[in-house]
Amino acid sequence: MAQKIINIGSVANDGTGDTIRGAFNNVNANFTEVYNTVIETGLAFDTANAAFDEANIVYTSVGTLAIASNAWANVVGAAGNSYATSVGAASNAYAVSVGSSANAYTVSLGSAANAYSQSLATAGNLYASLLAANNAVGGNAWANAVGTASNNWSLSTFSTLSNTSIVFNTANAAFSKSNTAFQNTSGTFSGNLNISGTATALGGFSDALGAVREKLTFTVSGNTTANGPYVTYIANSTSLMHINVLDDNNFTATANVGTVIDIYQLGTGTTKIVANDAAVTVYSANNWANISAQYQTAKIVKVRANTWMLVGNLKA
Repeated sequence: MAQKIINIGSVANDGTGDTIRGAFNNVNANFTEVYNTVIETGLAFDTANAAFDEANIVYTSVGTLAIASNAWANVVGAAGNSYATSVGAASNAYAVSVGSSANAYTVSLGSAANAYSQSLATAGNLYASLLAANNAVGGNAWANAVGTASNNWSLSTFSTLSNTSIVFNTANAAFSKSNTAFQNTSGTFSGNLNISGTATALGGFSDALGAVREKLTFTVSGNTTANGPYVTYIANSTSLMHINVLDDNNFTATANVGTVIDIYQLGTGTTKIVANDAAVTVYSANNWANISAQYQTAKIVKVRANTWMLVGNLKA
């Protein structure tokens, strides 16, 4: 019920408020509501107390059950441990027994397999030997037959002069083609090149060591410039003459390190070997540059660019 409000008017004794009877009716109604609420609260409290008592009883029962459960778990655990120990011991014994049997079986099986492999290998070797022998006999017979047939064909084909002439004409034509191709080919040839007759080269021949040729020999009687590698000069003068060594750039062909130029004095004069210009250096022992006497010899050896060493029979 909503609260009953007593109307007391706007100001005292203005006659607008509730009557005394009406006012106390509202008071009684409010007190009745309050008493009813107190009674309901007491009933709720009683119900709560009863529920609490029931909860205490349940808690006590649960505690008793927990103690019993713990005791039962301990018993079951002990029994389980004993059983596991027993089963483990029995399993170990069984495994050892099975392992021993398996090892014995493996040894037996390995021995049988080895014996079988040896037997199979022996049979295979015998078969291979027989097969190889038969193939060799057959191969030799076939090769002999082919060789005989080839010889017979060659004898019959080239038995007449006309057949031989055709073969030679064909060979000559092929040789001519080869010569033409060789003349127009540049590059590197591998293998052996055999030439029957005279080979003329417009250039030079070289091997792994350098230029290959017979030395050119010049007989000179006056001042001469040495401008070619691997040359021999025969000095035939009755007076002083010079062999002048040129700059590398003025040589007719490349003079590599190690190039040797020989000078022989045939005449009664004096032969002097000198550098032709300031770019060239000619070293010698004691700086001697003259061949010592008639019928003596000297040589210059290239040791580096524009540098030569003069050795031989020399004098100051």
